[in-house]
Amino acid sequence: HMKVTEERRQRVQAQLRAEAEAAAERVKRARIKADTTLQQQADAAKRRWDEIEERASSVVEERRREAEERALAAEKRRQERREQLQQMKLVEQHRLNELSKKSELLEEHRREVHAKRQQERENSRIR
Repeated sequence: HMKVTEERRQRVQAQLRAEAEAAAERVKRARIKADTTLQQQADAAKRRWDEIEERASSVVEERRREAEERALAAEKRRQERREQLQQMKLVEQHRLNELSKKSELLEEHRREVHAKRQQERENSRIR
C-alpha cells in the first residue's frame, strides 16, 4: 500500500516537474519571441529615423546649394553692372574729352577771328 502511494507520489512529482519544465520552455520561447519582435521594431524605427534624417539632410543640402547659386548669380549680375557702368563712364569721359577739344578749337578760332578783325580794323585805320 505504501509502495503504491510512493510510486504515485513520484509519478505525480515527475509529471509536475515535466509540466513546470514545459511551462518554463514556453516562457523562454515567448520571451525570445518578444525580444526578437521588440528588436525588429527597434530596427525598423531606426531605419525610418535614418531615412528621415537622410531626406532632411539632402533637403538642407539642396536648399544650401540653391542659395549658393542665387548668391553667385547675384554677384555675377553686380559684376556685370559694375563693368557696364565702367564702360559708360569711359564713353562719357571720351565724349567730354572730345567736347573739351572742340571747345578749345572753337576758342582758338574765335581768338584768331578776333585778332584778324582787330588787324583789319588797324589796317583800315592806317589807310
